[in-house]
Amino acid sequence: MDGLRNYVQHRGFPIHIVWYGARWMESESRRKNRFSLTPTINVEDLEKDKKIKKPILEELKQLGMSVDLKEIVSNSVGRPFKCSDTASHQLARICEEVLS
Repeated sequence: MDGLRNYVQHRGFPIHIVWYGARWMESESRRKNRFSLTPTINVEDLEKDKKIKKPILEELKQLGMSVDLKEIVSNSVGRPFKCSDTASHQLARICEEVLS
């Protein structure tokens, strides 16, 4: 992760594809739309940069030729997204109870 951070700081933005999604979530009291985005690194595009360090490329290749950046970030910082998602669900449940 540090190598990728250094690449961003000194060379460029490694995000090559961003996937957007939306889906309807059903609950007992209402229906809501949940949006998501997935920033993706295309390892083949990074290989074209002659100044990228080989260990960074090798580590990314172990994850595949198209790498979901959310997975890299969440694995390196201890899954804060999961905690945030849980907290959001709990807060939403409390708000629904108060507003009902």
